[in-house]
Amino acid sequence: SVRAYRRTAIIDLGHPSLIPKVETAVDLGQLMLQIIECNVNIDSKKIRIPLIVVDCS
Repeated sequence: SVRAYRRTAIIDLGHPSLIPKVETAVDLGQLMLQIIECNVNIDSKKIRIPLIVVDCS
């Protein structure tokens, strides 16, 4: 079922400065684990900068 409110994190790989928490390899590793556990939508064709939308609903 689709919930009205979902916790969605948008990670902009083109501007890493906007993501202060993602700076170390450990943080990146935790991010990858979070991406694997959640529904991931990677759309690099419609936009110039690749975005990874992690939906942890």
